[in-house]
Amino acid sequence: MSHAVVGRQRRAPRKSTPQPDQPGLTREAIVAAAIRLIDATELESFSMRNLAKELGVYPTAIYWHIPSRSAVIAEVISEVLRDIAPALPLDWKTWLKCLFRNFREAIRQHPNVAPLIGVQLISNASVDLDMIERILAVLTQAGCPPEQLRSACNAVIVTAVGLTTQEFTVAPKEEAAEWAIGMRRILTVLTQAGCPLERLRAAYNAVVAAMVGFTTQEFAMVPKEKAAEWAIGMHSVVASVEADHHPILARNIDGLANKSFILRWQNGAEAPMDDSFELFIDAFITGLETVIDRPRQTSS
Repeated sequence: MSHAVVGRQRRAPRKSTPQPDQPGLTREAIVAAAIRLIDATELESFSMRNLAKELGVYPTAIYWHIPSRSAVIAEVISEVLRDIAPALPLDWKTWLKCLFRNFREAIRQHPNVAPLIGVQLISNASVDLDMIERILAVLTQAGCPPEQLRSACNAVIVTAVGLTTQEFTVAPKEEAAEWAIGMRRILTVLTQAGCPLERLRAAYNAVVAAMVGFTTQEFAMVPKEKAAEWAIGMHSVVASVEADHHPILARNIDGLANKSFILRWQNGAEAPMDDSFELFIDAFITGLETVIDRPRQTSS
């Protein structure tokens, strides 16, 4: 039976060998059926039993190709986010905007996947080393010093994931009153900062995304199913990085391993990301201040 699935690198899809009793069943067919189910129903109702029913097979037939529900979810995330990283070269600002917009568009097409990304460490199993290499490349192009590269990379991933997953995730109704209190306080602070009325909504959404995005991803749930096997697989992904294919990533792998989003096997409870968090909030507040002040600067 297959090992836990980790570290797919956007290579051409692998063809699975059908079992004699289930002719035609492939990894690709399983993933496509899983995406259909997640798109059509609530995530909580997604199970291997329902997936098997969708495919017209017994659950054991699926396990020949993908070993667990967590591994199926990792494959789903990998497929949904396939090829979101823009090609190089572009100037670094344009490249990052394209990355964020591509990520948002991918989730827009499959909004029920949003709660899976960043909230559970199993999403790391869909790691795209090419994307990480490109992020590191544009940050280097932007002049990011090597000692801040890890934190800057984490900030990029949080920005890509944070707002979009919040946008397409339904807020729990039982917490509506608490959110209303927090909303009033955030709006008050933004108004005191001089945020123009026409940008207040967008600034509020950005604050909430920043507040929730980093912390939610840092303390993402560790997979309970085949956890040890999954962690070993993530170790293998890190160890497999080759300088010929991912030169910037290879040079910085010691500083990134288990300390950066996507390349982790522990969450923030065991491997805190304090330096990345501080850089992220500094960058966010500096950027927000610039955007808030811009109308006054152009009118003066």
